[in-house]
Amino acid sequence: MPEPRDRVRPRLRRPHEHGARSDAPDPRTVYANERTFLSWLRTGLAVVAAGFVVAKFSFFLAKLGAGPPPSASTVYLGAAITVLGGVIIWVGGARFTARYEALARRRPAHESSGVRWLAVALSAVSVALTVYLLRSSGAL
Repeated sequence: MPEPRDRVRPRLRRPHEHGARSDAPDPRTVYANERTFLSWLRTGLAVVAAGFVVAKFSFFLAKLGAGPPPSASTVYLGAAITVLGGVIIWVGGARFTARYEALARRRPAHESSGVRWLAVALSAVSVALTVYLLRSSGAL
């Protein structure tokens, strides 16, 4: 078995090294853009979940007999927080798309259109949850 010092770790080559000029952006930049977008999605989903909890927790406490009956204000607050989560997801998708198109002008290494649809789908889910919250409370 070779000693650890005898192992040579291959070095990643950048497009501009060894005289090979390329208009393609560094793949690390593209992947960093996708990781940032996924962070926006995680944040938006967490805010949507928090809004749902705010709206429904008072119903849970009322069923247990541990709290007052739910008020419309908690439902409206939860719905507003849920909408905010949807806006966060939409903004993240818009920022990702803008940065991706900027990279595309330089011919990026790959194209990822699925994440745009994911942003649209998650925004639609947040809108559906908001409508559900408002209807279940009798506000709509």
